[in-house]
Amino acid sequence: MPRHFRGVVGPIALDHFGRPGPDDAALVTGWAADPRIHMKLLARNRVRHPDIRGLAGRIVEAYGAERLMWGSDWPWTQHEAVAKAAALLPEALGLDGATIAEMEATAKRVFFSALE
Repeated sequence: MPRHFRGVVGPIALDHFGRPGPDDAALVTGWAADPRIHMKLLARNRVRHPDIRGLAGRIVEAYGAERLMWGSDWPWTQHEAVAKAAALLPEALGLDGATIAEMEATAKRVFFSALE
């Protein structure tokens, strides 16, 4: 885990699949050993890994859906509706509906649990 996260009381949410380079899949999945780390699967265009679908599968396996979230990168990219992004994610990344539902629950828990 990057040294600037030492001492941080979780949870920690990493954007963009952890922004892996072409050879960083083991690094990104290795971060899953830290239970504070949660991964956001969004903005595929910002990921330089050549096999995004394969990487997504490895991330789901390493983190489990209970530590994953999806996003649309809104408001920075306003070209996609939430419903459209939600419909495309399972197909694009090979994720099933149960995994997507758990990822949505993760986002609510990580970002909005204080509001409940």
